[in-house]
Amino acid sequence: MAAKDTLRRDYTIRKKLISSNEKLRVSHKLYRMHEKAEYSLCLLVYNSMEIDDDYNNGIFIEKLNLNKMYKRI
Repeated sequence: MAAKDTLRRDYTIRKKLISSNEKLRVSHKLYRMHEKAEYSLCLLVYNSMEIDDDYNNGIFIEKLNLNKMYKRI
């Protein structure tokens, strides 16, 4: 009986580990997609930026700071 309980407990733990690994994999994939979207947005803003335009400069710097913040997390 004890062996059966141990097997059942091991199975439950293994099932939970697989489930948490799946969640981690999905969240990492979503993070990478988000990171790529942020990067392409930075490129878009950078490419449309005029050298003497402070407004666009501010947006670009703000987006770069957002990217740094996401990488810290």
